[in-house]
Amino acid sequence: MEKEQVVAEFEKNSRESVRAVLKTWNGRELFDIRVFYRNDAGEMKPTQKGLCLSLEKLPELQGVVEALGKAVGTYEPA
Repeated sequence: MEKEQVVAEFEKNSRESVRAVLKTWNGRELFDIRVFYRNDAGEMKPTQKGLCLSLEKLPELQGVVEALGKAVGTYEPA
């Protein structure tokens, strides 16, 4: 059985959003960062555009995001 928790979301453009979701699937804890679109009925639906990884990979992804922030000059350490 799968369970999901949306932890963050931001608008990509007028038709799409990006969601960060914590989920459990087949007993594995995962994080999923995915583009969603609004269908004709107004419902948000996932696209194939995204990244779903084990929670063990989260520190590595955080490092990548920090490196990107530093590269463009927007990263400020806490």
